[in-house]
Amino acid sequence: MANEFAQWVAIGAILILTLGVFRQLSLLLPTTSSHEHIESGPTVGEAGPPELIRVARETLGDLGPIAVAFVDEACAGCRRLIADLTTGQQETNGMPILLIADRPSAAFERALQEASVPVAVDDGSVWRSCRVTATPMIVRLDEENLVRAKEISHRVDAVA
Repeated sequence: MANEFAQWVAIGAILILTLGVFRQLSLLLPTTSSHEHIESGPTVGEAGPPELIRVARETLGDLGPIAVAFVDEACAGCRRLIADLTTGQQETNGMPILLIADRPSAAFERALQEASVPVAVDDGSVWRSCRVTATPMIVRLDEENLVRAKEISHRVDAVA
């Protein structure tokens, strides 16, 4: 009787661990692969929000086509994106990328600086103007500052 009870406890523990692993995997995967169905972020085909354009110009100077990544320190995908940029594992096809962090801690800001890409620290105004609700949100702007693509992903090259 005790052995049978122990077996059921072991099966329950394995089930709980398996569900936990699936939950963690779901947090790392993008929620959608279609650019048009992502609610978060600026609208594809429309002009980039003025607040975003202002911050991008202040950080990068003259703008051509750029990729903008909205990152948050609580986001596992964001940490992966930053690590890939730091080690050179992301190909942007020569397109400059700008990281925008919403009120980062000092430690996260140092990690962003190590990525060797331009970083803008936001007080929340750019995130609000762009309607960013999910991260890592990557937005591609063309030379006319129109939003050409956006994706919730840690892969810059998917948008760049």
